[in-house]
Amino acid sequence: MIEALVMLSSLMSTNDCINRLEDAISSYREAELLGSEDLEDRKAELVLSSHLLTLHIRSEEHTSELQSLAYLVCRL
Repeated sequence: MIEALVMLSSLMSTNDCINRLEDAISSYREAELLGSEDLEDRKAELVLSSHLLTLHIRSEEHTSELQSLAYLVCRL
């Protein structure tokens, strides 16, 4: 499952991840207020969305580190 999340997060932009998380938060709050039966599903979507954003940010940080001069490697 982690591999699928990493792949999905790499296909999404940061804004996409943030928008997905914001939508999941709104959906969860609405379900909570209404006492909806699918509260657990919405909670799962909220957790998934937060993990996607975290993975995406970490991936961007890792890519940035690899592109820095400190990690530059010349191949002969």
